[in-house]
Parts: sequence; structure tokens; C-alpha cells
Amino acid sequence: MVELGYAGTSVELISRRAGISRRTFYDHFADRDAAALAYFDRSTVRLLAEIDGVLDDEAIAPPGRIDAAVAAALRLASAHPDAARAWLTRAGRSHERLSDHRGEALAALERRLAAQLKAEGRRAPRPLALELRVGGVCEVVRGRLLAHESALTELAPALTFVLRQPAA
Repeated sequence: MVELGYAGTSVELISRRAGISRRTFYDHFADRDAAALAYFDRSTVRLLAEIDGVLDDEAIAPPGRIDAAVAAALRLASAHPDAARAWLTRAGRSHERLSDHRGEALAALERRLAAQLKAEGRRAPRPLALELRVGGVCEVVRGRLLAHESALTELAPALTFVLRQPAA
């Protein structure tokens, strides 16, 4: 999907690249959509677990948790660039359910950011401002991943700066 887009990715291609038969594919997934959703959801669970681990780490002072969470997410994306690219690839109109799952995942990130800002004694931005910040950060990371840049962790200070802006 990263290379060819959602529309260009067939069950046959997935099966061939995975080294399995189409029958084995269908033993595990109802169709291409189900496989894409499972991969996306697995990646989302891993990302949110990584972020939650940092945000819940009492060894990190609350003002440093957003910085640490961003750095952890960027390390995860650097370690698993294909999964990160797939997570950030736009589904377009061809796959509404994946777009819905992505929207839910971004909303989960927005809720975590708002909660952490509140824990720091700061007022959380309005919902649209949160959406713009989280979405903008994801777009920057997406662009860097699609350009196959490997120094993602160097983005952390700039991305953290954007996420920490005072409430509008």
C-alpha cells in the first residue's frame, strides 16, 4: 500500500509478497479491506501503547512527557518505517472504513495531548486547534517517511513546539 497506494494493492500482490497462497490469505481475512484494517489497527495499538507508556511514566516529570512521547513515537516510526508509512498513507475514497479508523486514531492522539496539557496545568487548545496540531505533525512525519528520510528523531523539538503552543 505504501508503494502502490490502496487502490493498487490487490490480494494477489499481498499474498505473493507475504509468501502465502490466496487461500491462506482468505483463511485469515475476509478481503483486502479486512487485512488493511487489521494491519492499521495493530500499528495503532502499538503506537498508542508506546505513547501511553511514556505519558504514564512517573519517572518523567509531567512537563517533559509530551517531549518524551513525541520522541518515542518517532523512534517507533524510525524502527518500523513500513508500518509508519502504512499508518500515515491516505486511504482516500476507496476505503472509507480505513479513513474512519484513522480518524479515530487521530482523535485518540488528540485526547492524550489534551489530557497531558491539562496534567501540566495548562489549558488544552480547542478541538479544532488540537486536530490541526496533531494532523499537522502527522503530515510532517508522513512527508519525511515518504521521502525515506531516516533522521526522524531530529524532528522532535520542532514537533513538540507545535504541540505545546498555548491554547487559542
